[in-house]
Amino acid sequence: MFKTFFHKLIWDGETVDLSKHFAILQREESLPFAPTPGMTFFWGTDKPALATEVRWDFAEQRFACKAEDEFAHTIGIDDYDFDWLLKNAQDSGWTLISKQGYP
Repeated sequence: MFKTFFHKLIWDGETVDLSKHFAILQREESLPFAPTPGMTFFWGTDKPALATEVRWDFAEQRFACKAEDEFAHTIGIDDYDFDWLLKNAQDSGWTLISKQGYP
């Protein structure tokens, strides 16, 4: 089994340039295989997460996977805002590490 930490960012705008704030989240999993970039991981309670980067940490003896960022959409009536995305991620097993850009 391979100890693996996943981390992702949730942005409060539709792009990085349009965002003022973001949250960093992570989760730890044991995988029966070594992860590679481009793999999609599905926990069953959240949308699938695409691994955009993978690295091996020799000191920690674990893989670190960067999951694709999520962006808030605030134009449409049914779009997901930042707070909903953050709550949904935490309800789905992601742990909030920090919020950046907040007073």
